[in-house]
Amino acid sequence: LDQFSESIESQMHSVMPIEQLVSLVNIELFQNQGFRGNKVDYYNPDNSYLSRVFDQRLGIPITLSVIYMEVAQRIGLECDGIGYPAHFLIRCGGEESDLYVDVFNEGKLLSRPDLFLQLKEQGFVSDSGESFIAAVTRRQILQRILTNLRIALRRINDFNCWLLVTELQLILEPWNSSLFLERGMVHFTNKKFKNSLKDLRQYLEIEPDNSNEDVLRIIKVLEKYQDD
Repeated sequence: LDQFSESIESQMHSVMPIEQLVSLVNIELFQNQGFRGNKVDYYNPDNSYLSRVFDQRLGIPITLSVIYMEVAQRIGLECDGIGYPAHFLIRCGGEESDLYVDVFNEGKLLSRPDLFLQLKEQGFVSDSGESFIAAVTRRQILQRILTNLRIALRRINDFNCWLLVTELQLILEPWNSSLFLERGMVHFTNKKFKNSLKDLRQYLEIEPDNSNEDVLRIIKVLEKYQDD
């Protein structure tokens, strides 16, 4: 990251418009370094490990965005992560800026009208659409990376790594009932009934008004199994 930023700084003048700074970052990362979105194997878990994204120069929107933001920060370019639906983006230049970067598509520049039009085409309904292009915190970025990784690991049935990632997510969000539910069901499928019962009970403790008949039925079966 330091080498990337030093290369960019060697081309900078004392005062440069944001658009020119973004252009320099784009050239360094996407042309000189060869980073690009992995459109062929999007759900490969490697796309969510930053070390492997560095090695392979391939990633998904959010991991490429993390690298981009770290480089931008080093050269004094203010960037925020934007939790855009299904496709993480970067906003450059502060809260009032209208300059958005799509790192998955080699730094394609977008504006608010572009994003609102895409939301409309995708069927998202909102009074203004502003909530969909709001900046997110570092903690939220980490959680979204872990969510992507958890989904990727589940797709290839790597349950050992999947469980480790789920545990990390529960450290960040111990109130997340859906994680307890999902882990409880995975334990049940893998016949780890004691762990399954513990997670499903925790799920109901967080969601006491939940009337999910399937969950209640499984808990009843597990309790009977435990008694036997």
